[in-house]
Amino acid sequence: MTEEIRAPRRPVTPPQRVATALLDRRWVSLFTELVLIVTGILIALAIDGWVQDRKERGSETTYLELLSDDLALIEEELAQFVEFEKSMLSTGKVFLDAVSTVSPSSGDRPLHDMLGELSVRRTLRLDSAVYTDLTSTGNMQLIANQDLRRQIVRYFADTERSELIVEKNSKEYVDGIFVPFLMDSGVTSKVDQSTLPPVLNANTILYDTLGPDFSWPRNDVLQKPPRASSWDGFRQQVLFRMRIAASGQVMGERLSEITRQLRFEIEEELERRDTG
Repeated sequence: MTEEIRAPRRPVTPPQRVATALLDRRWVSLFTELVLIVTGILIALAIDGWVQDRKERGSETTYLELLSDDLALIEEELAQFVEFEKSMLSTGKVFLDAVSTVSPSSGDRPLHDMLGELSVRRTLRLDSAVYTDLTSTGNMQLIANQDLRRQIVRYFADTERSELIVEKNSKEYVDGIFVPFLMDSGVTSKVDQSTLPPVLNANTILYDTLGPDFSWPRNDVLQKPPRASSWDGFRQQVLFRMRIAASGQVMGERLSEITRQLRFEIEEELERRDTG
């Protein structure tokens, strides 16, 4: 019976080949195997890093595109806010002109309508779901351009402060002083015109509820003669209300400018990526 002679099995895996070369003291083979192993690891790490970098750059591009869309919406909100404040200034001017005439109660726009409009205020909200996600998840670091990243953070810190200022002015003055003044003076707050859709909708519901036979109470205080001292209080209050509106207009226009600038910077960054 013949005995089958088998050739020794050659080590297959790199660790096996290294161990065999080490045991047999084949230093050249050992060095070669180590070089191949290290090179393979470095190549794998490089590929993994490249894939990860590509993924992060893709996420960064998506974030910037969505942030640009949010800024466009913020621009629209600011434009509406500025127009509202301008309308408050215009209404205040018409009111002051009217009470300076021979017969303050006459005119195309009733005085109580204008006072009612001036009692309305608009809340400023400049939220961005994308920015909230960037900050809450720590993904803000995905934005590689450090200058752009700092601009984004500064911008939203600025808008947050501005929102607080507008809210404080409106709450403390319009809600806390102007509206109580009208109520204490006996003026019925009737708002027939407004740039705020919710107010118009509320008016529709109110008129439907009151019915066609309803008539607004008589505002005797607004029937006073032009030289009556009571007009001085109205002039003072309307002037201060106009100052709040003017402050809001300036703030809205400033925020509109820096919003456009930041959006321009983001679009430039995206354009560089497309051409790079």
